[in-house]
Amino acid sequence: MTFHVYPGVMLGFAFTSTDVTFSRDEQNLVCTFDDGAQVTLEGFYNNFDTAAQQPTFIVDGRKLPAEDFLAGLNAPDLMPGFHLRGYGCEE
Repeated sequence: MTFHVYPGVMLGFAFTSTDVTFSRDEQNLVCTFDDGAQVTLEGFYNNFDTAAQQPTFIVDGRKLPAEDFLAGLNAPDLMPGFHLRGYGCEE
C-alpha cells in the first residue's frame, strides 16, 4: 500500500513503532511488518528542505515532528539528509 506524503501532513498509525521495521527507499519511508506487508510513504523525504513543512506523526495522542520521530528510532540512516553527509557511501 502506498500513500503520497504532502508537506505538513499528519500521520497517525494504528500500530506502534516496535511493530514495524522502517527503511528508506530513495525519497520514500517504507514500513515493513513481520508478515511481509508494507506501507510506503511516497515522497516522505521530499518534505525536509527549507521550503517544505515536514510531516507530523501522532504518537500516543501527541504530535511529534517527523525528524523527532525518526531520531527516536535510533537509526541514523533514516534521518533526513543522511545520504548527503557521506555516511555509508563507498568511495
